[in-house]
Amino acid sequence: MTTTYRVPGAVLTERDHVVPLDHARPDGATIAVFTREVADPDGGSRPYLLFLQGGPGSRRPGPPAPRRAG
Repeated sequence: MTTTYRVPGAVLTERDHVVPLDHARPDGATIAVFTREVADPDGGSRPYLLFLQGGPGSRRPGPPAPRRAG
């Protein structure tokens, strides 16, 4: 499943990937891997962001908290 949404200053695209637990046995057990792509809302060039959180069984990160004025 892919979900895309906008936050101030970024476009976020979230994806779920099912990958083999052991790449030597692609027909064996699998795990689900969550990714979140962070992109410039204007399509400009910015560095990539790689966020690694936990391992199997860890909770998926929630959406970023809204910014407060001030």
